[in-house]
Order: sequence, then structure tokens, then C-alpha cells
Amino acid sequence: MLEGKQYQLQCEVQNIAPVQYLTVKWYKGETLENQTSYDALTKTPVNVSSTLLITPTSADDGAQYSCVAELELGPEGPQPPPSTESDPLSITVHYSPFFSDDDDDETLEVTEGEGVPLSCSAQGNPLPAYSWSSPLDEEEKTSEIQITSASLTPGTHVYTCTASNQLGQQSKNFTVKVVPQGDQTVLWTVIGIGLAVAVFLILGYLYYKSRDGANSII
Repeated sequence: MLEGKQYQLQCEVQNIAPVQYLTVKWYKGETLENQTSYDALTKTPVNVSSTLLITPTSADDGAQYSCVAELELGPEGPQPPPSTESDPLSITVHYSPFFSDDDDDETLEVTEGEGVPLSCSAQGNPLPAYSWSSPLDEEEKTSEIQITSASLTPGTHVYTCTASNQLGQQSKNFTVKVVPQGDQTVLWTVIGIGLAVAVFLILGYLYYKSRDGANSII
């Protein structure tokens, strides 16, 4: 089955009487999807059918449908009412690749000279194949790539992962921001100076407080 297409499931009930007491119930797993009753007043056995229209989504892949024929003869009839159930029908749904809601485009920041792994994973049936495009116009046919330090020059680089199968494709972008090593050195120098000034101010405050305490008269 293809996602988004409408399909008809049919359940045949044979030699049933009296048909006006018959109810055919459709289940997806344990969930009641639909039921059909019949109003023919014949007392002789007849064959009847019930149909269920479905429009499967990717979430329905592997779902099982079944129908149950139940003859409700009232309080004087057998309890529980006689019923019979079909063999379950397991459906396979084919759909184009998609990334999950929490798997949006990503932005990473790394230091010049470092390597970074990029990985993407999409759902799809048939299973998707992966390809990558990069600023160097290199293509990789895998779901994960390792960007080496040699390719990481300062600036912003966009890598695109594309998941595809026979039904379609979807892409995800990874924006890699490469910070020059000098920027990190300046950052840590500024932090170090800030810490030194803070320590000096604290020590100076304690020193003068101690002097004031020594000269006080009680």
C-alpha cells in the first residue's frame, strides 16, 4: 500500500441466519474502527459482505486489521453471542523519507583544526539511501560523515544530507561555523585577566578590611 492512497478491505460472511441480528465489526489491532448491521428480514441463510475504507499513513505500517461477525440473538439467545473472527491482515505501507519533528536543521560551532562527525537518520519505506553534498562538492553515500580538520577552514560551511527512496526525498542542512584558533586564545586570555582582576580585588578588599579592624578601638 502507498501512503495517502485509499484502499478497500472486504469481509465475507457466509451462510448466516437470521441476518437481521448480525453485526460485523472492524478492528485495527484492538481498536474498533467501524461496524455494520443488516436489516434484511429473511430467515434463510445468506452470504453478506462488509467493507472498510482506509487511507493509510506511515504510522499504519505493520498495522493488523480483522473483522468479527457477531450474531446478537437477544437475552434469550446464547451468551455470549456467537461470533467468528477473520485472520488478521497485516498491511505494509510504503512512504517517502522524512525526518522526525525534533530532527530539524542543525548548527554546530567548532574550532579550526578540529574534526566533527555529522549524522542524519530518516524514516522511510523502502529504507532510504543517503547522500551528502558539501562546500567542496564531494558526495558521500552514507548516513554519517566525518569532517576532517583539513576541510575545516574558518567561516561558515553548509553540509546537506539527503535521504531518498523510490517515493521521494527529503534533505537536512548542517551549518558548521568554524572559529579560528586565535579567537579562542583571545577569549581565554580575556577570561584569565578577568579572573586575575577579580582575585586581586577580593584580596585587596580583605587586606584593607583587616587593616581597618586592627586600628579600631573598642
